[in-house]
Amino acid sequence: MPDLDWVTARSKCSGPEVFKRIRAGVFRDLATRNLFPSEPDMIFKMAEDPNPSEDNFKILRQGHHLEDQLEFRVEGQRIYVKDGSGERIIDAVSLLNHEGECRLKVDEQELEYWQFCRRALEEFFRF
Repeated sequence: MPDLDWVTARSKCSGPEVFKRIRAGVFRDLATRNLFPSEPDMIFKMAEDPNPSEDNFKILRQGHHLEDQLEFRVEGQRIYVKDGSGERIIDAVSLLNHEGECRLKVDEQELEYWQFCRRALEEFFRF
């Protein structure tokens, strides 16, 4: 990509911009997961927030005698997810790689958005 406008591409790959895409992906994943119930009365949904914020959101898993949550948060270029006990389960940094693609770096791996969401949600979804 010799003519890549890397400044514009990097601007579109900022932490807050990537976080918007992650939020939209999680919303879709929740709706899809609810189509495949694995336990009676279990539902996955976005937590209702009377004061919504652009830098974080929570999702819930609710069922018979069960409630758990994950919190997604962005701070600068860093995007992370914490479980219900407050422990970070995945931590990533948004980056523009050498091919001009916006990715999330987790440990030493570059992930696409869907891969980040899968890592954050797969255990929570209890397949």
